[in-house]
Amino acid sequence: MKNFEDAFSDQQMALDRTVEAGLALQQFRSRHGDQPWTAELGQGLQVLLDEMTQATRALDEINQVVSMRHREKLALGGSPPGI
Repeated sequence: MKNFEDAFSDQQMALDRTVEAGLALQQFRSRHGDQPWTAELGQGLQVLLDEMTQATRALDEINQVVSMRHREKLALGGSPPGI
């Protein structure tokens, strides 16, 4: 299992990925939101939705690890970095 510092670093990467996926989805909606639905638009949207789902799942998983390690560190009287 990862230590707090490694998990904290992974959390930042997962957060960045989630933000990037969210921005891509937002841009797609801005560009195509007023267009009639087509199979091509639907396929493009599905790819972005899948990426967003994967990113949020990964972020949730690493958040759980960070939270667990954070509680352990606090119980030992440590101070987590970057907070």
